[in-house]
Amino acid sequence: MLRVAVIVALIPLWACGEQSRASKYEILSGTVEGVRAETGQLRVRPDDERHGRDENRKVACLLTSDAEVYINDRFSSFDAIEIGDAVELVGYREQTPHTERFVVALAQITRNEPPPPEPELASPSTQPTSQRQEK
Repeated sequence: MLRVAVIVALIPLWACGEQSRASKYEILSGTVEGVRAETGQLRVRPDDERHGRDENRKVACLLTSDAEVYINDRFSSFDAIEIGDAVELVGYREQTPHTERFVVALAQITRNEPPPPEPELASPSTQPTSQRQEK
């Protein structure tokens, strides 16, 4: 009985040690310097300190086929990305034989544009939609 109690007491400690693993996903923020819509490639100049503030530093990025692109919080397509866009990318680094690239799963682009116009709403009618017929 004592052996079972010790095993039951140690199970939570063992489970906690096995779960924690660092995610390979990270955030890359910067400015779009180049776009190749036909291949899903971007070139981004990073603007955070982790990647250095070197003006000549560029990161090659590849959007996966199921990557999501949002421009000002609206779902969009890769074709809508423009040079000069401020971008935050979520993805992971992939080593290839000749270079390193950032594989993108999510792209969030922020542009200074006015909000879309408000939709025209139909005014409520004063007539009830159905009337009861009395017999």
